[in-house]
Amino acid sequence: MIRRKLAVFTVMYIAGIAAGYFLLIKIKPVEAACFMIACALAVLFSDISQNERRTMIIFMMIGFMLFTIHFAFVSRDGYNGFDVAEKDQGIVKSMLYDTRDVFVNRFDEDTAAFIRGAIFGDKGDLDDELKKEFNGNQTGHILAVSGLHVGFLYSLLRFLTGRKRTKTASLFIIAVLFIYGEMTMWSTPTVRACIVMTVSMLAIHFRRRADLLTSISLAAMLILTFDPYQLFEVGFQMSMLTMISIAILTKPLSLKLGETFGMMTAVQAGIVPITAYTFCRANPLSILINVPIVLLASVLVPVCIVLLMLQLVFGSVPSLGIKLADLIADAVIHVNHILSFDGGFSMSIAGVSAMAVICFYVFVFGASTEWVRVRLIRKDHKSIIKAALLILLPATMLSSCIFDRLSDDEVFFPYVGQGDCTHVRAGDIDMLIDGGGSERYNVGEKTLMPYLLKSGADDLDMALVTHLHTDHFKGICELARVYPVNSVGIPSDYRNEEVSLGKGKIMYIKPDSIVRMAEDVYVSVLWPVRESKAGISADDENEHNMVYMIHYNGVRIMVTGDLLEEDELKMLDYYRHNNRLDDLDCDILKVAHHGSKSSSSDVFLDAVRPSIAVISVGKNNLYGHPHEQTLKRLKERDITVYRTDLNGTVGIDLSGNKIVVDTVKNVVK
Repeated sequence: MIRRKLAVFTVMYIAGIAAGYFLLIKIKPVEAACFMIACALAVLFSDISQNERRTMIIFMMIGFMLFTIHFAFVSRDGYNGFDVAEKDQGIVKSMLYDTRDVFVNRFDEDTAAFIRGAIFGDKGDLDDELKKEFNGNQTGHILAVSGLHVGFLYSLLRFLTGRKRTKTASLFIIAVLFIYGEMTMWSTPTVRACIVMTVSMLAIHFRRRADLLTSISLAAMLILTFDPYQLFEVGFQMSMLTMISIAILTKPLSLKLGETFGMMTAVQAGIVPITAYTFCRANPLSILINVPIVLLASVLVPVCIVLLMLQLVFGSVPSLGIKLADLIADAVIHVNHILSFDGGFSMSIAGVSAMAVICFYVFVFGASTEWVRVRLIRKDHKSIIKAALLILLPATMLSSCIFDRLSDDEVFFPYVGQGDCTHVRAGDIDMLIDGGGSERYNVGEKTLMPYLLKSGADDLDMALVTHLHTDHFKGICELARVYPVNSVGIPSDYRNEEVSLGKGKIMYIKPDSIVRMAEDVYVSVLWPVRESKAGISADDENEHNMVYMIHYNGVRIMVTGDLLEEDELKMLDYYRHNNRLDDLDCDILKVAHHGSKSSSSDVFLDAVRPSIAVISVGKNNLYGHPHEQTLKRLKERDITVYRTDLNGTVGIDLSGNKIVVDTVKNVVK
């Protein structure tokens, strides 16, 4: 018999949603079907009643149908989870938002940005360096409304009501929780925390045992019913895993470490693995760092909530209260800064697999359950082994569903927005050709570094650039500041240009250069064929654009940068005149200038004769790239086109006898 039935039913509900995602989004019908069959078999062979087996399978099927319905009929365009984007949704909501803004504006600019993040989860105005410090220390949960915040509020309200368990006191607490939830615009962690706290209080009055794991399960089921896509968003995952860790791990850890450190360790056990996978970072001191930060936050949040309620009820807040909150907020920021040690203990982690993280949670949570502890005491090892084998069956099928199809590829065209980037891997050697770049966004730190770490590269052996336009070169510069880039090759035409990349990193690529990565893997320069004696002017950089040919075990991939039609014709004339036109033959063409009509002329496409074309372009870009005329030229020649704005990262598998193209994009916002 199952003790916490809702928790088990929620797991099956989630399994059904995941199966729908694998089928409809990841387009893995066989793997999705096998996963559902494996889950059903594990249930059928488990030692539970027939009614419980039937109910578990029904919940899985409901989850699957729910995701299918959302996929077919509910648009995700512009959806922000539980966030409320508009403020003009009624007098009450408008009053709450106005109260929040008036309260925050009482602080000076820097503190106001921190208060807005720490109390309301709005990090929009927060300094990037400050966010980086909190994330590096793994104390970033302080800057997002979470169960911790609602827990502080709940404790405060319990204190103010004298810990009375009357219905009036409970209704008052629930009302304040929901007012606070509205002010935080109902982030997923807030929704979850409010549901958990409400269930906990209602359980008292209905004379039921308030079980944290059951409350978390109810919250998860309600949130996923409203929006099953939440399952694949990191905010939901971190929020739920943290609470599950508290529910399952706190008691056994407290027996060894004491209540305070047991709770802290449980929280970190929930956060660290998912953080390492999602953000590719870890800090071994995070548990110790969290102790003073959480203690300070446990004072800051209640103080700010009390002041906020005073603002709401009386329309004003005592200046002394603002000064107190300002002092505590300043203390949180400075203590966190001191304990960051200038990022000395925040480590980048490459290649953490999703399956490894899932196995960690299954093992740790499973081994810590009361069911396992009881059977260990009884020395009933057979039941434990049987349960492990039953879990192993769906886990094996799950691994095939989440397998990264790009992991075995050799050449990649990652999505970097409106910019170019090509990634070449030969064994443990990694090279980028161009790295995107934007004036509004740090592509190097926020896109390239996570991409490389997730692909398993803990450093970059070399980066080549076609030319120094922002959307090709800026990302490389930004990457080199935060990630090991051993050398950067730029066209020799830029020898007299000032390029800040650090000593010893810059090498100048001449027209006859060959950059070798392995015996049969190298990059050659196709164009230009001679160095320019004139300087580089701002209006002719594309004319100095280098064209590279990647030679990978006999497969040829041409990377064109921003090659213009005029230079395409010059290049063709040169190679035709020297009887070397075959040197331009390629299997895959990285289409020039993001598919602009100023490149990829008819005569050029007829000369290079690719079978596959890749267009690196930003979603909904202002330039109208790729141009319809370019797409028409490619289609007329039966060239298969892949676009990073539509297909996401494009991977090329060259390990077999034919070229296999894989695409992976993140469809969840």
